[in-house]
Amino acid sequence: MEPSTAVNDPVGISVIVPNYNGSKILRQYLPFAVAACEAYGGPSEIVVSDDASTDDSEAVVESFPLCRFVRRAENGGFSANCNFGAEHAKHPVLCFLNSDAKIGPEFLVHAAQHFADENCFAVTPLGRTVAGNHVADQALFMSWGAGKMRHATMLSAEELEAANYSPPHLCSRVQGAYFLVARKKFDQLGGFDPVYSPYYWEETDISYRALKLGWHIVYEPLCEAWHEHSTTISQHSNRIRRVGRRKRSQIVFHLVNMHDRRLLTQFVVVTLLNLLTLKPSRLYAFASCLMRSTQILRSRRRAKREAIRSDKDVIDWGQERITNCSK
Repeated sequence: MEPSTAVNDPVGISVIVPNYNGSKILRQYLPFAVAACEAYGGPSEIVVSDDASTDDSEAVVESFPLCRFVRRAENGGFSANCNFGAEHAKHPVLCFLNSDAKIGPEFLVHAAQHFADENCFAVTPLGRTVAGNHVADQALFMSWGAGKMRHATMLSAEELEAANYSPPHLCSRVQGAYFLVARKKFDQLGGFDPVYSPYYWEETDISYRALKLGWHIVYEPLCEAWHEHSTTISQHSNRIRRVGRRKRSQIVFHLVNMHDRRLLTQFVVVTLLNLLTLKPSRLYAFASCLMRSTQILRSRRRAKREAIRSDKDVIDWGQERITNCSK
């Protein structure tokens, strides 16, 4: 049975839109966020967190209702900018929304109900591409294979229900372009870890740490969103650097979060073997990790200290669902 679109005693929601020189994109996509806030009926706001833009983003934001513009003094990348926006948000639920993404009018209505569960960390939606309306994001699950974390196995609500997993559908991680999170839990985890700056894997990291604390991530297919996918990142960096940063963040994730010695050893061996290929992106990633080794060690100690579930427990949970849905 579908939940009612009426929200009793609705929780306040702050929509946080990270931006960098994206005035054209904001003009195109902010109206959808405004419409979702107006349809929600509960307390809401839109905070456009600006990463030291030099265009007319502020003027664009000020032309829309419900929107506030907050600017960082210097450019710090996606993670730092999202955290900055969260610091300026007023409400107990945060909705992170990429500037090149749009949400359906009842997006907030369907997501809000899940935060009545005190163990709910986050809600992630059904995502589609802007071009072609193709399904791009559903319930995402983590598993282990070939010596590394596989963090994007996607299952539909229909597949989960066919395998006798009834709603609400729990999953392993959020999709970083659009998701909602309980602010207290987000703050408890310290927000997005700046070790991943400027971008990539930060949403996988915070999802994994939340699961290891025993919290839930809910996939809600009635929440619909659309994303242009990498539009903002592609505008501001070349391909080799983007690939290098993605591989670097993948290495950082494992060094920070893999506390099972067997799994960590597997990953280190695979990583060292990959370096022998001498591909520029892999050399860039390795050198970049060495440069932030102190920060990685600090994050690892914190993640290990706060975890109450093991790596095996979290990974096996996701693998079980992948396996059962493939039968």
